[in-house]
Amino acid sequence: MYRFARELAVESWILYAVGRLSRRLRLGSWSKLQLDDALMGLIAFTFTGVTVAANNVARVSSDPRIRLDNPPPDVIEFIIWGNKMVFVLEQFALITIWLVKCCLLIIYDRLTLMMKEQLVVKIVAAYVVISFIVIEALFMGVWCTPVRHYWDLQSDNEQCWSYVHHLITTAVFNISSDIIMLSIPLPLFIRSHIPFKQ
Repeated sequence: MYRFARELAVESWILYAVGRLSRRLRLGSWSKLQLDDALMGLIAFTFTGVTVAANNVARVSSDPRIRLDNPPPDVIEFIIWGNKMVFVLEQFALITIWLVKCCLLIIYDRLTLMMKEQLVVKIVAAYVVISFIVIEALFMGVWCTPVRHYWDLQSDNEQCWSYVHHLITTAVFNISSDIIMLSIPLPLFIRSHIPFKQ
């Protein structure tokens, strides 16, 4: 295994283990987990997909054979497999990010119970759901069709290998929803009168 791929494998699996155990250790029991914790169980699956796919992409991209001018058929198959892993990685990463947003919104909903900010949480939740649907619809049905062209080496559509439009759209929705979500707890923080030091 090449150095980059090996280092990524070690770091990503350590991060994976820490992420899986931290909440359970904090609560002290599996039975005390709440709805957002259950959703985190689903995120464990998608984050496993991110970790596995990222390690496979790193293995393919660090292989010097993919830079050959006229690669043999087995290397072409290896490259196609790597392109499929990039596609799978993108899907798992999108789902993981948006599920984490959902978990945070569940926590915000709990914190704003019977407060005027709860309406804002519901509006932001609708925005998050709609943004995910728009991103997936564009990714699967607009930017590169048919979907198999994402890993096809013969595709003439630049979006099938560069993902530029998809990445810009995803960044806009991701950053905008994050900024809105970060603004939700600010009024609560200001009204709490917690000393500045805390």
